Amino acid sequence: MIRRWALLLGAGLFALQLVFFPGCVYFKLRENTFFQKEDYDILQKTTAAIDYDYGWDNRLAMNYVFSLPAGNATMDAREKELQKVIKSVNVKRIETFYFKMMRLQSAISNRIERFKKKKVWYKYTYLKEELRPPMDRYLELMRKYISMIDPAFEGKLKMEQIKSDRWAEWYYKYDDDPVDTF
Repeated sequence: MIRRWALLLGAGLFALQLVFFPGCVYFKLRENTFFQKEDYDILQKTTAAIDYDYGWDNRLAMNYVFSLPAGNATMDAREKELQKVIKSVNVKRIETFYFKMMRLQSAISNRIERFKKKKVWYKYTYLKEELRPPMDRYLELMRKYISMIDPAFEGKLKMEQIKSDRWAEWYYKYDDDPVDTF
């Protein structure tokens, strides 16, 4: 009986705090600040060209690319459309965008390894089976067509992959582990 009254009192005080001090009590969701406006334009055009889409997972604080159920167009036709989109964008800009997407791929791989190590299997499986394959395929297609318009692109990939892996490690370093501030 006392426990019930304590629970009701706590809920009542919380509700009063929401009413009288709304600025003090709110739950902020992590925001997606990874992409700039130009990045969204390229992302929207390239994913639409191959019947893919993109999203933001607030629980994992992660952007991702996913495939839509195939439409009437064959994959060859969709790849040709992707090639047109890539050719329509400045070479430097599309390469920068690709390297940013490599960071997302590295972030997914980093999280997969962390969840495997911590034995959080539902997140591990979700990332490994649902998010990583479409991202890998998307980047594979992008790489194929960017390499056609810039032969030097392949030479830049190894260094950028190292940078992407380091970025993902840095970005998620303290995400799961508590930080000692003393």
